[in-house]
Amino acid sequence: IGPGPAAKRILVCVGSGGVGKTTTAATLALVAARRGLRTLVLTIDPAKRLANSLGLDQLGHTVQQVPPALVGGTGELYAMMLDQKAAFDEVVRSHAKDPEAVRRIMANPLYAQISGSLAGAQEYAAMAKLQEFDKTGAYDLIIVDTPPTSNALDFLDAPQKLTAAIDSPAVEWFRKMQPGAKGGWSV
Repeated sequence: IGPGPAAKRILVCVGSGGVGKTTTAATLALVAARRGLRTLVLTIDPAKRLANSLGLDQLGHTVQQVPPALVGGTGELYAMMLDQKAAFDEVVRSHAKDPEAVRRIMANPLYAQISGSLAGAQEYAAMAKLQEFDKTGAYDLIIVDTPPTSNALDFLDAPQKLTAAIDSPAVEWFRKMQPGAKGGWSV
């Protein structure tokens, strides 16, 4: 980990439970910051262990700086724990055409289900947040701590699976079953 042409900008720590993903993510982030990089470690693991690994009381959906005294070195270390619902709401606010459209989408029961608890939605929200952070260029390195998974590719495949589910005939059928449904909605 370090500056230069061979340096990676995004590292994803994946694997089954108990293998040390969170510890590895925290350690890599700390090493990068000590080497002078502006580093963000983002956890999408609902177990909330990253805060403890970094010596913090808690983490939330807002990026917070790890105190420089805990980091040492010349870089900066930031951390965040993804809130699935808040991340989805941010995506809606950034893509909706006007405040009324945002209100309608957020009031939609299907949106509430997708943004709060649909399988794969956590990974989709994480990918959207990761893309947002990468696009800003504010960090030299972004490290993602994922929840336990039996297949390391689940994190990367989840957005496509969620998109396929949203576009499925079953969802269209449920949409048409809503009282007063007029069509033309989108998420």
